[in-house]
Amino acid sequence: MEKHIIDSLDEFLGSRHLWETLETYLLSKQTSVKNVLHRGMNFPIHLIKVGNVVEEWHGSTHWSKDFQIAQNFAYDGYINEEFVEELQEELSEDIYKSYEVTEALDLFHPVIFRLKENTKGIDVHSIIEAIQELEKWKKEQEVAFIGVDFRIESFKYVDGEKPYYLIDVIEVTADKCKWCEGSGIDSEGVLLGNPYPCTDCRGTGFEHGEEGKKLYFKEMDRVEQRLIAQGLL
Repeated sequence: MEKHIIDSLDEFLGSRHLWETLETYLLSKQTSVKNVLHRGMNFPIHLIKVGNVVEEWHGSTHWSKDFQIAQNFAYDGYINEEFVEELQEELSEDIYKSYEVTEALDLFHPVIFRLKENTKGIDVHSIIEAIQELEKWKKEQEVAFIGVDFRIESFKYVDGEKPYYLIDVIEVTADKCKWCEGSGIDSEGVLLGNPYPCTDCRGTGFEHGEEGKKLYFKEMDRVEQRLIAQGLL
C-alpha cells in the first residue's frame, strides 16, 4: 500500500479527517461486512425515536466489530460541544419539561447503536491488518461508512453497572444528496435527502444547477466552521 494512503488512514483513524484521495480508496472497498456492528457514544435521548434518522456531520461513521469497544466509547465522556450549543438554541421549553432537564447537556446519555446487517461497510480493520505502521488501531476493529445515514428501528434501555440505550438501526441510502436541485426543502427550511454531498456536487461542475451550488457552499461554510472550532482546520 502506498505511503500516502497509510498516512491518510492513520489520520482518519485518529482525527477522523477524510482526505479526498483516501475517500476514493475507501469507497472502492465498500462491501457487506458480515459482523454485527456497534457504535457507542453520548447521544441526546429526545432524539431516540423509532423512524428518526441519525445523520453524521462529517460524512463518515465509525463502528466496531467488538461490542466492548463500542461500550468504551459510550463511556469515554466525550460530547461534541458545538452540537450541545446547537441543541441549546433549538430546543423548546416542552423538551426541557418532558425530560426534566435544565440544559441540553443533560439530555446526553450513553447509547450503543447496533447494526445487524449492512451493504456499504468498509472493513478498515481488515484493510490495516497487515500494515505494521497502523498496529495501534487494530484493537478497535473498525468498520466505517461513508455517505450513509441510519434509521432507528427499535431501542431499549439496558440497566446494569454501565447502563445504556441499545438502539437497532438500518442503513438509509439515497441516490440524490440534499444539495441537489429538486431534493426539496421541508416546511422548516431543512434540506431533504442524503446529507453527504454526492459526486456531482463535490466536483467542479455542480451538475445540479445554481440552486444546488448555493446550498452546497452555504453548508460547506458551516462544516468548515465546525472543523475550525474543533481544531481540525
